[in-house]
Order: sequence, then structure tokens, then C-alpha cells
Amino acid sequence: MRRTLPVQWPAHFDLVVRLKGRGAVNDLQVKFVDASGDNVWWVNRPNAALPATLTDVKLRRRHVDFALPQSPTARCAARRTSNSSSRPGATAGGARCAWRA
Repeated sequence: MRRTLPVQWPAHFDLVVRLKGRGAVNDLQVKFVDASGDNVWWVNRPNAALPATLTDVKLRRRHVDFALPQSPTARCAARRTSNSSSRPGATAGGARCAWRA
């Protein structure tokens, strides 16, 4: 699921994502993309069980890693992004469904 989310990121932050879903244990991936679409930062939580009820999941700056470097200057921390996406990864297989509020 992809959303427009233009953000000027501060030096330190806590981002809360409200999440619920059903399915097998899989990787939870939240990605942030800059306006060019060439640079991607992500949070990857392997073997995450999706909560059955709406639950706050806290993401901190230290959890955000550089995922897809296209520009040599982009290896720094995310300062400005324009989109976000999240999805359960398919490590365990089977049907899955997730909602992000």
C-alpha cells in the first residue's frame, strides 16, 4: 500500500503506524521514497506477527536503513521523502492481509 507522505524529517523522530491484519508470520516492511523515486529508506521487521486488533507500531530514526542507493549523496539519513509504502513480506507464504491507518 503506497501513500503520498511528503515529510521533512527531523534529526530524531518516532513515527507511529497503526496496524492490524491476519495471516502467517512474515516480514513487515515500511519504505520511504524521495521525490526522485531513486532513493529508498526502509524499516524491515523480520518474522513479524500481524496484530489482530489495531495496534500502534513505533518506528524510530535508528530503525530506518538505506535500502536502494541510486545516488552517491543519498547514503545519508533520510531528510526529505515524498511517499511511503508498507506491506507484509512473503517469508512464510500463504495468504495475508494488512491494514494501515
